[in-house]
Amino acid sequence: MTEIRFKQTDLHVLKATIGLWSDRILSQHKVDNAQAQPIVVHPVAQTRVLPDVLQANALLTVWAPSGAEITFAFSPSAAQALATDLLVAVAQMQAAKPTKQ
Repeated sequence: MTEIRFKQTDLHVLKATIGLWSDRILSQHKVDNAQAQPIVVHPVAQTRVLPDVLQANALLTVWAPSGAEITFAFSPSAAQALATDLLVAVAQMQAAKPTKQ
C-alpha cells in the first residue's frame, strides 16, 4: 500500500483537473448528427484580467467554484474580440429577459 499525502488545496485542484480530463474525453465523442456536438462548460466563480509584465498580452485568470484556477494569455486583438463578444452575449441575454419596471 502506498500513501500519498495532499494539502487540502492540492486535493481540490486534483479533483477539478480530473473533471477537466473527463470533460475533454467526453467532448471528443460526436453525436451522429454532424450539426450537434457536445460542448464542455466549466462554471466560473471569479475572474481577473491584467496585462502581462511585457504589456504584450492580457492575462485572464478564472477561478472555479472549487478554487481551482487557470490563466489564459490573449493577444491584444484576441482580447478585444473577446471583450466585444462578451458585451454582445450579455446584451442578448438581457434582451431575452427584460426586467419589469
